[in-house]
Amino acid sequence: MRYRVICAPILSDQNIHVLKILLTTLVCCLLLSPGLKAQSQNDSVRSPQDTISKGPVRELPAAQIPATQNPATQNPPAQNPVRKSPAPQTPASQAPSPQTPVPASPQILQIRDSNQLRSAAADSNKKLQDSLRRIKDSAEARLNAKFIRERIDGFQTVLKQHLFFRFFNKPVYRTVTERKTNDSDLLFYFLCGLVLYFAILKLAFGKYLNNLFTLFFRVTMRQNQIREQLLQTPLPSLLLNILFAISGGMYLNLILFHFGKNPAAGFWLSFSYCVGFLGLLYLGKLLILKTMGWIFNVSNATNTYLFIVFLVNKMIGMFLLPFLFILAFPHPVLISGMVTLSFILLIALFFYRFIISYRPIHNEINVGRLHFIIYLCAFEIAPLLLIYKVLLIFVDTNN
Repeated sequence: MRYRVICAPILSDQNIHVLKILLTTLVCCLLLSPGLKAQSQNDSVRSPQDTISKGPVRELPAAQIPATQNPATQNPPAQNPVRKSPAPQTPASQAPSPQTPVPASPQILQIRDSNQLRSAAADSNKKLQDSLRRIKDSAEARLNAKFIRERIDGFQTVLKQHLFFRFFNKPVYRTVTERKTNDSDLLFYFLCGLVLYFAILKLAFGKYLNNLFTLFFRVTMRQNQIREQLLQTPLPSLLLNILFAISGGMYLNLILFHFGKNPAAGFWLSFSYCVGFLGLLYLGKLLILKTMGWIFNVSNATNTYLFIVFLVNKMIGMFLLPFLFILAFPHPVLISGMVTLSFILLIALFFYRFIISYRPIHNEINVGRLHFIIYLCAFEIAPLLLIYKVLLIFVDTNN
């Protein structure tokens, strides 16, 4: 009776229900512990194989398949509730020493081979992706380069077809030389002074110049009378002869510089040589003809010829004044034409002098045309050619 009273509060309905649950749980744990242990061992063996299941797996013979993986030898934990006795422990003398190498099992070799194959497959896949990426990049670069080249070619085509700007023509090579400035102020003032000198003569001796033009162009029949009037005024004749020497010397100097045959280093020195040459030439001709007229007693004929020669020279001195300005300050378009025109004018005046001098000499002296031509060749043309040859030799020697 006492026992019942003490245990009654302990063995109540609620406590009995909890106790039943605990006993049931304990019995289940005892029954399922061998199966859970075997399942854990199988999971530990299968885990490396599951990791390499994606790669190529080498099949093993049935003899090499472990017992845990062989379905014929596996027993489900539910059908083998009997607890197995533990494996007999090997003595310490029979346990393998840590220094001796343990041979690898076939499962470990398979796992190693599968890892190597997986790493090799991963490397080859990475290399393949890299090569594909490089090929793609090179293809895009070629497409971009082709597009840029097409744009450049189109732009160059537009530039080549431009109407005003020739960008693709062959370059013109020009030799750059230092520009040498020539001070032409003195030459300009000299030519202006020469024109002023002629203007003063025109104002001071206007009647003489009118008679000179009248006799030169033969507009009247009173030629002898006009000739006598001109011979009686030697001062304007001398001044016009000086004008001829200066203007003729300047013309000869400019022509020599135009053709690059300057006889001296300086322009004004060359000009003085040309003036002296013309002065000595006609002074020597005057002396020779005067001497021949006195020796052969034909003074009238020689005086008439000398008068015609100096008459033409005076006209040459006046006609050369405009050509001097053109030659002194040449224009590339006009210079060649003006030089040719001046040559034609001088040749025409010299032939005119020979023509108008033949009749007075023929009236004074009974001379034929052949003898007159021989005289012209001997005393007019030959000295000029000789002087021209000497001048060329002098110029070549100085250069």
